[in-house]
Amino acid sequence: MIFSTPKTLLAIAIGIATTAAFCGPPGPRGDNAGCTASHLARFTERFSLTPDQQAQVKTIIEEEHTAAMRLHEDARKRIAEVLTDAQRAEQTADDDGDDESDDDGPDRH
Repeated sequence: MIFSTPKTLLAIAIGIATTAAFCGPPGPRGDNAGCTASHLARFTERFSLTPDQQAQVKTIIEEEHTAAMRLHEDARKRIAEVLTDAQRAEQTADDDGDDESDDDGPDRH
C-alpha cells in the first residue's frame, strides 16, 4: 500500500494514535464500532482512501484501540496497588458509575 505523501501517512498515524485515547469505553455490545466507523469515515473523506486502504486502516484502528485499552487497564491496576483500601473502594465505585460528581468529566476507561 502506498499513500500519496509522507504527510498523509503521518496524519493517519497521528489520527490512529489518538483514536483510542478519545473513543472512550466500548459500546453496549462490547465493541467500539461507532468510534472506529467515525474515524474511518474521517480518514476516508480527508485522504480519499481506496477500499483496500480503508480495510487496512480499519484493522489498524481496531488493533490500536485494543492495545490502548489494555494499557489503560494495566495502569488502573498499578494505581490501585498504591491506593489504600478506602481509596480502592472509591475507585471501584467510580468504575461502576456510582460517583457522578467527577469534576474532570467522564471517566474514559
